[in-house]
Amino acid sequence: MLALAGAACKQTPVRTAQNGVLDLRGQKWTLQGFLLAGEWLFAPQHFSSPERESFSGENIRPMLVPGGWNGRTPGQPGLPADGYGTYFLRVLLEPAARPVSLYLPNVHSAYRLYINGKLVAGVGQPGKNAAESVPQLFPLAIELPDTPAELFVVVQVSNFHHRNGGLWKAPVLMEGRAALTGWRIDLAASWGEFGLYVGMALLFLALYLSMRRQPELIYFSLLCLLTALRAVLTGQRSLVYLFPDLPFHVNYALAVFLVFIGVALGLRVRKIALDKRRIEADYEARNMFFSTISHELRTPLNAIYGTLQLMQDSVNDAGTKKQISAMRHGCDVLLALINDILDLARISAQSFTLRHSPVNLREMLDALLQVFDGAATAGRVKLSLHLEGTIPDFVITDEFRLKQVFINLIGNALKFTEQGEIILGCKVVESGATGADILFSVTDTGIGIPEEEQKIIFDEFFQATSVGHPPGGTGLGLAIARRLVRFMGGDIYLESRQGSGSKFSFQLHFPVTAAPQLQTNPKPVPTPGDLRILAAEDDVVSRMLLSAFLDKAGYRFCVVEDGAQAATELAKNQYDVFLLDIKMPGLSGIEVARLVRQREAEQNAPRRLIVAITANVMPADIAQIRAAGFDAILAKPLNFNELITTLNQVAVAAT
Repeated sequence: MLALAGAACKQTPVRTAQNGVLDLRGQKWTLQGFLLAGEWLFAPQHFSSPERESFSGENIRPMLVPGGWNGRTPGQPGLPADGYGTYFLRVLLEPAARPVSLYLPNVHSAYRLYINGKLVAGVGQPGKNAAESVPQLFPLAIELPDTPAELFVVVQVSNFHHRNGGLWKAPVLMEGRAALTGWRIDLAASWGEFGLYVGMALLFLALYLSMRRQPELIYFSLLCLLTALRAVLTGQRSLVYLFPDLPFHVNYALAVFLVFIGVALGLRVRKIALDKRRIEADYEARNMFFSTISHELRTPLNAIYGTLQLMQDSVNDAGTKKQISAMRHGCDVLLALINDILDLARISAQSFTLRHSPVNLREMLDALLQVFDGAATAGRVKLSLHLEGTIPDFVITDEFRLKQVFINLIGNALKFTEQGEIILGCKVVESGATGADILFSVTDTGIGIPEEEQKIIFDEFFQATSVGHPPGGTGLGLAIARRLVRFMGGDIYLESRQGSGSKFSFQLHFPVTAAPQLQTNPKPVPTPGDLRILAAEDDVVSRMLLSAFLDKAGYRFCVVEDGAQAATELAKNQYDVFLLDIKMPGLSGIEVARLVRQREAEQNAPRRLIVAITANVMPADIAQIRAAGFDAILAKPLNFNELITTLNQVAVAAT
């Protein structure tokens, strides 16, 4: 503890007792007092009278204090830990006007303390056997009303319950009421420590309950609670003062139990920390892998996809157009696979954010039906929309992610329904002025899902194989749909019987909003000839395609091979828009963008438009690109229509 524990355990005595006498005459009092340590006299297996005449006898022997009866104290007679006896010490003092006080540390034994023949303190009940001896666990501080020049100290001690017997901690003699003051400070400090750790335990518990339920938070809460209990079960043993009848073995067992539990919890927290580091390392490695794979697949795919777009517009032969269309479809499938894998990585790591905006639910659902209408009609499947209740006109949600869920569910239904009906349901469960709970469902009359496969239908890369239907797709659609719905605050449920179709449903809460205000005077879209574009792309095929796209749209442009050439061209000519590949030798696209923004600030020039062209679309890559000052991001492979739309959008936003 604070003052007294240090005095009892760590203080170096000014003088030590010799043959049962401690002469403190001529010694100056200090704040730490005097440690009553050294060679006491001891009568083993005997409770001697506290009177002066019993100070000598044949059974008396020297005994070091502090020192126990366990045989481990150097120079100490080998006595068993269990037993009883009487300690004697004569303390010689200068005559003092002020009284003195005595601090008696906790020695895990029962004892009675006599000074000059008077009983002044006691802890527990000393006895000659285990049945008679009642130990207790707490320190004491007492004030001696008068201070004679000689103190005859007698301590009757018994121990039958602890591995250390005797006075294995030395009392401390202090001037005035210092022992009582220090004892009270230590007692208050132990309860203050108790309150501090209980507060920390409650804080971690609140964090666990209010945030995502991370197991380390509840372990930290338990560890703080155990530390709080240990603060009042050890040291000053403050808990005993509140519960004086608390049995010794209960107190001691609790203290030992807390040590073991604390160690176990500490090891558990350490394991969680190590596991978390390993998971973070695995996550970084996975991100690096996905980023590299994305770049290495998207760059050649950009060449194939872009060339096919140019070829489709330049040929007139119907057969050739059909072949090109089939090749473009293959590219779309491959691109969808890449996007699905990246989406799954983002959702698993929870490293993407929902982009909320006002959405007209009925218009969105009607548009979804139109997207799938052709495929449904070709497969002799009727696709319909069923609305129940008053559907809000506009709700706040992430339209892109919500569409992605429906596209995956409807696409899955079409794959396993050769004929019959697919119903897209939308039912208002509960509605208020500020929000609505809406239940969505996709029900089909297809071949259904066997019961044994329903438990794993949402697993990654799972494809139903026991339903008599050839496997197709990536096996990621339903996994992504469920994770997206959970990220939005709901969950997907499945009802299905083999041969009788399936029903996927989920419920979400949406804030309701008014219709967004339409822009009355929309800004005019600049004509391509009004913009001068500088494009930088190190890949020769991608550079050729980019030139062809810009030329086809009618823009004035200059295409360079790397970032250094872009910086040189920037210094010579003025451009309105920059199309920059991110990964280039020498100066990267990000470095060129920073150079553009720096020159704008130095020259107080108008902000120019910078669009990134990248095959790296992981969240960390996108965040780095946006932080560099880019206005828009185009992912490879480039789509001609998407390129022109993006250029128009950024140009309109800048006017």
